[in-house]
Amino acid sequence: MDVRILDCTLRDGGYYNKWDFDSDLVNDYLLAMASAGVDYVELGLRQFRNDQYLGASAYTTYEYLARLSLPDGPTYGVMVDAKTILASGDSQEECVNALFRDRNEEKISLVRIAAHFHEVSECFQMVCALKAKGYLVGLNIMQASLRGSSELTAITKLVSDWNKVDVLYFADSLGSMGADDIERVYKAMRCSWSGDIGFHAHNNIGEAIANVNCAIALGCVWVDGTVTGMGRGAGNAEIEYLLQQPRIQFKAKELDDLSGLVINYFEPLKKHHGWGLSMIYYSSAKLGIHPSYIQELCSEVNLDRRQIPKIIGDLGLLEHPHVFAKSTLDNVISKTNNDVAI
Repeated sequence: MDVRILDCTLRDGGYYNKWDFDSDLVNDYLLAMASAGVDYVELGLRQFRNDQYLGASAYTTYEYLARLSLPDGPTYGVMVDAKTILASGDSQEECVNALFRDRNEEKISLVRIAAHFHEVSECFQMVCALKAKGYLVGLNIMQASLRGSSELTAITKLVSDWNKVDVLYFADSLGSMGADDIERVYKAMRCSWSGDIGFHAHNNIGEAIANVNCAIALGCVWVDGTVTGMGRGAGNAEIEYLLQQPRIQFKAKELDDLSGLVINYFEPLKKHHGWGLSMIYYSSAKLGIHPSYIQELCSEVNLDRRQIPKIIGDLGLLEHPHVFAKSTLDNVISKTNNDVAI
């Protein structure tokens, strides 16, 4: 089975540094991905600009990519969040035309759409618009483990009937899936989808690499990783470990550049930002809490860290702890502060 490795460091890792990567890091990263034999490199998000300051990989514009030297070897792509298009107020075709040129004018060949389960059925027009422009199109179903098998089979059947999507992903968005969960979701999707299936792991309970191996054993032919696992919350499967797994180690051509990248750039970044497995990420994953709650919680410099276990417990009692809202976190922190004051 030909397993395809996709690295999404510049996209998923951007949740820690606002997608503002140093240009030297980006150049060395691209060389390391090519020399390591990585199949696909996701260069960032593509979305409409807003007033918040975000780095180049938050938008990954045509103009930005024109300034990059992309080594031969990997296929390059970007991710677009379905809500970017669905909430715009314009038609999906108009949004796709505003965000993307035709494939033969761009340096990217792959576009992955990230969609929550309830958004998947609404993505048909954007998928068609991207295919008409010549792109390889992936569709990522986020928080797939929260859905029943019959729901997953039904939505996968719908996507299959479109006959437009090239690879259908499921994401362990909360980082809480185990082998049984992966098998259930994979088999439910396979009931109505004969094409490629991909898996995106998160490491909140320390099982990202094991879960990727499980997904491959089941039949997933696309798997994701990031350098040192840099990604939202506890992060992802570490690409430097992923490339050395028995099932896929033949992919690795030369890891010296990747080793240098880890030592020179990403280990210092990890020390500064603090992604990776920890007790609070583990506990929150078991409670089904969205990892952005924990990432935001850890960045609260004025918070008494002794209050964190109580805040996590209160977040776990929410009706929808898997849905992140900064206002909700602020309310829970405020309630905890008031309880302590009393």
